[in-house]
Amino acid sequence: MKQLLLTFCLGIITSYIHAGILRVNGTNSASTYASIDLAVTQALAGDTIYIEPGYKYTINDFGINIDKKLAIIGNGFRLTQFPNLQAIPTPLLFGGSFTFEQGSDSSYLSLASQSNVAFITIDKASNITVDQSVFAEIYILDSSSNITIKRSWFRGAGSSSQALFSSNSSNINIENCFFSRRINCSTNVNNIKFVNCNFHCINGSSNFDNCLFINNIFLSSTSSTSSLFTFNISPTCQLTNNIFTELSSIQSTADISLPYNFQDVAINDIFQTTSQAAPDSCLLNPTFHNQSVGIFAGDAPFTLAHIPPIPSIYQLELDPYIKSNNLKINLSTRSNK
Repeated sequence: MKQLLLTFCLGIITSYIHAGILRVNGTNSASTYASIDLAVTQALAGDTIYIEPGYKYTINDFGINIDKKLAIIGNGFRLTQFPNLQAIPTPLLFGGSFTFEQGSDSSYLSLASQSNVAFITIDKASNITVDQSVFAEIYILDSSSNITIKRSWFRGAGSSSQALFSSNSSNINIENCFFSRRINCSTNVNNIKFVNCNFHCINGSSNFDNCLFINNIFLSSTSSTSSLFTFNISPTCQLTNNIFTELSSIQSTADISLPYNFQDVAINDIFQTTSQAAPDSCLLNPTFHNQSVGIFAGDAPFTLAHIPPIPSIYQLELDPYIKSNNLKINLSTRSNK
């Protein structure tokens, strides 16, 4: 009887281990990986990689190239908002590029880095999803298609930082995202849709072609140099129910006239605070007339803090003193959901 129960329990553990889950925690202990690079190299198509806190990860000079279907999940962001849910409530810090290339179709990324040199590239890939992530930059290139970017913050770093959509990419859905730097959508990109996003595009002009805008907020600077932050919107774009704040510098031949969009709206009327440099300062005033715009509206709003719903096995306890035909095992689990 003891042997049967032990075999059953070991079978459960074995099936868990072979479920395609790899852990990265900066150590060389059993069943873990010391680096993100090594875990990606060793993973099989369909595997999930969990990147755990407590270690400053470095990425090789060439970045990480992903050529198979993977789910890469970090420990979330602003973890101090979730007391007692993680032993190490420390955000990840890594720099370098994650490139989803040909062969990585249907991959998933949910990862946050505090580094100013962490960025995402999607190149010749399709059906990629980026969700609840924080990176400096994002580039969608060269015939990539069916890309979903949602509930993410692209922080930027320096005057040249940007989000770039180009090279015959198509069917890009961007929902509830905050952009801190400029954006360029080239003329050879088809069907880009921005829904419930905030654009705070400082350090240069943002150029939009072939875009559909619904329920977005275009932020301006209140400084005298606001003319440097220009939104260039081509006639190939369509806009419905968007807010353009006061002093926004707009150069557009698209139809952004009322009643479909609102221009020169006072910042103090829209937001609860006077500075919109980060998502947490972009909460809408409860008295603002249009509560359907911006990152905190819609069906899946942006969250100021996030911890992924990852179930984990913490311990397996065997009673060292077996006095009967029953084998006592305590299998402790906890979910962060």
